[in-house]
Amino acid sequence: MKAMIARQLYQPAVVLSLLLLTRLMVSHDFNLTQVMFVVMLKGSQQAFHA
Repeated sequence: MKAMIARQLYQPAVVLSLLLLTRLMVSHDFNLTQVMFVVMLKGSQQAFHA
């Protein structure tokens, strides 16, 4: 089980997502409301441009 978690944790998609979320949270002073608003806005932009 520990080996499976370690393999999944080091996938590039997981690491990149965590780094982007961390950068976003730092830029918005760890305000979860602002971070969720930005994530929803970016998601809606991606949905409508596709």
